[in-house]
Amino acid sequence: MIIDEQAFFRAGVRQALSQQSDLEIIECDPNHDTMAMIEARLPDITLLGSDLATHSGLELGRKIARNFPNTKVIILSPDPNDEELFEVIKSAAVACLKKNSSPVELMETIKRA
Repeated sequence: MIIDEQAFFRAGVRQALSQQSDLEIIECDPNHDTMAMIEARLPDITLLGSDLATHSGLELGRKIARNFPNTKVIILSPDPNDEELFEVIKSAAVACLKKNSSPVELMETIKRA
């Protein structure tokens, strides 16, 4: 499941991942009822776009990890610094990637998760 406020970003990630036939890809706008959608679909992995400066994405990541322990959270951030990476670790995310990471790097991270 791709969770990000920007529809254009979600569509780009979907396109990059669509080459993988073993993935079912779901998009979600975090301004809608994200937790209900996760409960209905129970994704293995959520790719959570985050503006780490506001920490709102990290809080959503914490909620996902707490309520759906079998769903792994990967944070996608514009440019995380050391303090933000520490917050990612505390949020129970399994990984943090820059939003400009390559599709290959994203797929490798998903497979490792």
